Amino acid sequence: ADTTAFVPLRLRRGDDASCLNLNRAQSPTLLGVDPEEFAKRGAFSFRAEKSEASGWKLLNSTLDENTIPAIGDYATVYWGLGLNLGDTLAVQDDRGQKFNLKIVGILQESVFQGRLLISERHFIERFASDDGYGALLVETEFENASGLAAVLSKTLADYGVEVVQTEMILRDFLRVENTYLAIFLILGGLGLVLGSAGAGLVLLFNVMDRRAELAMMQAAGFSKAAIGRLLLAEHVAVFAAGVLAGGCSAMIAVMPSLKTANAETIVSGLLLPVIIFASGWVWVMLAGRWAVRHNLLDSLRNE
Repeated sequence: ADTTAFVPLRLRRGDDASCLNLNRAQSPTLLGVDPEEFAKRGAFSFRAEKSEASGWKLLNSTLDENTIPAIGDYATVYWGLGLNLGDTLAVQDDRGQKFNLKIVGILQESVFQGRLLISERHFIERFASDDGYGALLVETEFENASGLAAVLSKTLADYGVEVVQTEMILRDFLRVENTYLAIFLILGGLGLVLGSAGAGLVLLFNVMDRRAELAMMQAAGFSKAAIGRLLLAEHVAVFAAGVLAGGCSAMIAVMPSLKTANAETIVSGLLLPVIIFASGWVWVMLAGRWAVRHNLLDSLRNE
């Protein structure tokens, strides 16, 4: 198609620094890119960058003779390598000499997760033995992606080329991240549900301190059912106020993320406070029934 474009990348294989690798990468895979080509296309979005320059022009920055600029995506820099903007990473070139990669820019989540990008000029200087291009980015319309991937796979099969759509790459990365988030959500929700049992304990201790008062109410004509409903109303109201306050605070905290959240995430977030409130209601109701099960008049006689 007329809208299809090919951007070759030089490749120096190393450790996988993506979320698919649980170990801390020491020497990540490097890609040599043409900064001008990427800048011309406005390729990818930056999350953080140095103030002296911007975008892909950062890869042409002049540093000291033993340091070259590098760009990586957020997951690679922060989690895969444990670095931050402006930090350096020591690696070896073809001659076994060490030099530093300085993180001058951080991309939003991208297909480059697990890799660091340097300029093609620096790549050739440091890794002359890795001649040719080891990767290829193909830009095309979304509706043409599947058909073009099939054509390229068939045409280049004899060369051992693997064609993978960016959608599939990002899906694999997000699947790992979503698995971790789901685990933390379940553990956090379990902790909150168990914590709601504290409302029932509060009711029990409250009843123990107020047994004489409740016994006086029973002597005055209140039934055990009426006293139980009164205790339930008191403590459920306090518990509901706590859930509402915590839910509103959490909603404010995650408001920026809701703009990009999918429907499933939003529904899960709204369902969690409902589950917590229902759990608290059950604990408070059970504690209230247990509290008024005994004869309260005995407490009044002891007084």
